[in-house]
Amino acid sequence: MIPALGSQVAGRTETENRLSNELAAMAALRRVSSELASGENPQPLYDKLLETAMHLMHSQAASLQVLQDGRLRLTASRGFAEESADHWRWIDADSRTACERAMAARDRFLIPDVEADPEIAGTGDLDAYRKSGLRSVQSTPLIARDGHLLGMISTHWSEPHEPAADDYKHFDVLVRQIADFIERGEATKRLRESEQQYQSLFEASPVPFMVLAPNQPDFTILAANKAYFAATLRTPETLIGLRLFDVFSDDPTRPGQLGSEALAISLEKVLKTKRTDVMERVRYDIVNPRGEFEPHWWEAINAPMLDESGNITAIIHQVHRVTELHLAQEAERERQDSQAFLLKFSAALRAEPDADAVANRAIAMLLDRLQLDRSYITFYRPAEDEAVIPYQIGNESVPPLPSKVRLSDFPEAYEQVLERTFVIDDDFERLGVSDSERANSKALGMRAMVASTTRRGAKDPICSMVAVSSRPHHWTPGQIALVEEAAERTWAFMERARAEAALRDSERHAQTLLAELQHRVRNTLAVVRSIARRTAENSSSAEDLLAHFQGRLDAFSRVQAAVTRSAGGKVDLASLIEDELIAHAAHTDGQVRISGPAVALDPRAAERMSLAVHELTTNAVKHGALINDRGQISVSWKRTNGGGELFFSWIEKGVDVDLERVRGDGFGMELLRASLPYDLQAQTTVDLQPTGLRFELTMPLPSAT
Repeated sequence: MIPALGSQVAGRTETENRLSNELAAMAALRRVSSELASGENPQPLYDKLLETAMHLMHSQAASLQVLQDGRLRLTASRGFAEESADHWRWIDADSRTACERAMAARDRFLIPDVEADPEIAGTGDLDAYRKSGLRSVQSTPLIARDGHLLGMISTHWSEPHEPAADDYKHFDVLVRQIADFIERGEATKRLRESEQQYQSLFEASPVPFMVLAPNQPDFTILAANKAYFAATLRTPETLIGLRLFDVFSDDPTRPGQLGSEALAISLEKVLKTKRTDVMERVRYDIVNPRGEFEPHWWEAINAPMLDESGNITAIIHQVHRVTELHLAQEAERERQDSQAFLLKFSAALRAEPDADAVANRAIAMLLDRLQLDRSYITFYRPAEDEAVIPYQIGNESVPPLPSKVRLSDFPEAYEQVLERTFVIDDDFERLGVSDSERANSKALGMRAMVASTTRRGAKDPICSMVAVSSRPHHWTPGQIALVEEAAERTWAFMERARAEAALRDSERHAQTLLAELQHRVRNTLAVVRSIARRTAENSSSAEDLLAHFQGRLDAFSRVQAAVTRSAGGKVDLASLIEDELIAHAAHTDGQVRISGPAVALDPRAAERMSLAVHELTTNAVKHGALINDRGQISVSWKRTNGGGELFFSWIEKGVDVDLERVRGDGFGMELLRASLPYDLQAQTTVDLQPTGLRFELTMPLPSAT
């Protein structure tokens, strides 16, 4: 009875001990679980985990290793001598320790007695066991939920030992907890590394990014990278935590801008559709450090960030500033449009009939092209301190310009046109201008202007083509180039028109001269034929014919030479008489006196008068006053009848004329009595007296001036 009772008591005590141990183990696991769930610093936890493992396995030492680069790295240990811990700091694949063999088998491995294990006999591992006073070891792999190896946990005993299967029950729970903790730590590390990598990429990206809260309409700015700060001329202090449209508002001085409106529409679309929205290129001016709005063009993408439930947690706003590209494209489009305009411009100017029409057409086309208020062309006369404005066109917003202005009223503007194209965006803001010059510009309605000047050389302007706005106007490089090109072409076509007009005038003059030449040649031939015929009729011999014909032809030749030399074809009467007398050597000895006012004869009258004087002189030499040195001739003329007629007289005296020998019906007398009255609508008187010949002529001055 008593032995049985003792047996029952012993059994109950053993059961109570097992229950107590079970409860203690469960309590230890709960504490570990709680600490693993809340712990962030793993190293102190590893020490507690090893204490728990030693408690559960009733071991004298324990170690925890983590797999790293294919090797096991000792992370924590309890009960190891320092030399042993250093030896097992890394476990290579060729090691024959329990942990290496467990790793190879991916299952728990037990060495009941290291002294009896042939695999480690004579190795440094055996020495390490001995230095720590250890005889047995079991190593259990730490396996992740997805099956990959995380590391190893081992317990060590100071005596040969082989745990029962039931001893691993709570230990395996601990192993699972440790594996989950390590796996969670690895995931956290990967997440942290990913976040750090994302942050690094976010900051290092050359593409500007901004993160917005989905709190419409504020769209609070949560983050932005360096590229975004640089692109928008902002700092974190002036951006992060602020409402989007408080930071990026439209320029209030430029109504009608759609930058903020377009962005708001895109963000609203992202919130509604939960899809990325690609914005069209839009102008969105930003404020520079001086507080001024600068024009910029942007292309943007707005993309939602979704959580696992599909809710938008943030909006990624990616932008690309394309200001330079946009301006280059606009400049190219403007250049192409300008080239097309200039082709039409040149064709139109080429068709104009004269320089005035070219100038007027040019300024009209330029005004229409630029849609401004006035265009004009001014010519400079610096010696007279004036600029004349012969060509101008403008609308009702500007007053007509005066036909001329004083250059001294616009000294600064004139100084600039001497050397370069004069460009003003706003004359009211122009520096270095006197109040009087500014007032003069204002009175003429010139607020903004471009003046392209044609010059002969340095500081020698000829004229300027000017485009004017009565309001402030920002001139683009393309507009300035257009005015310069239009001015150059206008001047070229004006010069061409003038040259063509001069050529036409020259051709008309040449035709007139040719017609006059033909007329004169015909008249000359007719006169020569008449001289020849009448000389032949009144000559008694060939020698007589030759002598008279030669003299008369020479006289006619002299007057033709005089007509050719004289400007306008006029011949001076006095010169005509002197040339004829000189030809007969009859004027140098004082026998002939000539007097009368200056009278210029037209070619026809000069020809006839030349022949008449020739006949009178020849007759005087042969039969009259010049037959000896006693005779005298008085040649005189004057205007009569109020200057409308010419009276000419030839009077000889001091000679005895044999009237019986002098014939009165020869060529000369016929010329004086009949031909001159007919050819010159003249009245003539020929009186042959014993003392010499007296000849008088009265003719209308349309034939003489």
